[in-house]
Amino acid sequence: MIRCAGPRMRRRGRFWVAWVLTGLMFGGTVPARAADGEWVLGASAGHSVLIRGDSRLVHAPTAETAAWLGLTDALWLAASSSAAWRLGSLGDDRAARTMGTLEAGIVVALDVFRTMPFLELMGGASLGTSVEPTFRVGLGAEYFVSRTISLGGVLRFRPIWEDNGRASMLTGSIRVSTRFEI
Repeated sequence: MIRCAGPRMRRRGRFWVAWVLTGLMFGGTVPARAADGEWVLGASAGHSVLIRGDSRLVHAPTAETAAWLGLTDALWLAASSSAAWRLGSLGDDRAARTMGTLEAGIVVALDVFRTMPFLELMGGASLGTSVEPTFRVGLGAEYFVSRTISLGGVLRFRPIWEDNGRASMLTGSIRVSTRFEI
């Protein structure tokens, strides 16, 4: 005859499961080591949605490279270049077009055990059919796989002024980064 564990035994089992999960989560943590003079090089791939003035949506794959330089434990100087393909022009869905951006700005990041949430504010130039000023706001997080490698994701918003039309671009990306000090 098989006997089931009573309520007391089930509570004790839940306690041990919670204890083991907490130990795995915090026991072997690799703290995020943001510091002045630290460099972060990252590459990301993602998907952009161009929201045009007439409410039409255009989807495009995107890629980005970025470099961050730590100024303090929470403040970084950042520069990036990105490209979105097959956007079409604002007036014609069938026109194949690549839009690139070059941007620089600041990133505010917090170290929370193995995860580092961040907010980025950048300005620069959009290189589509013409050169236009642009800025972007991004919100993301990185998870430290090791002391030097992290994986993360970021969501970005960027207004676009081109061809006398107003549009906005939303981008979601998966990011891989490496850290080093010189």
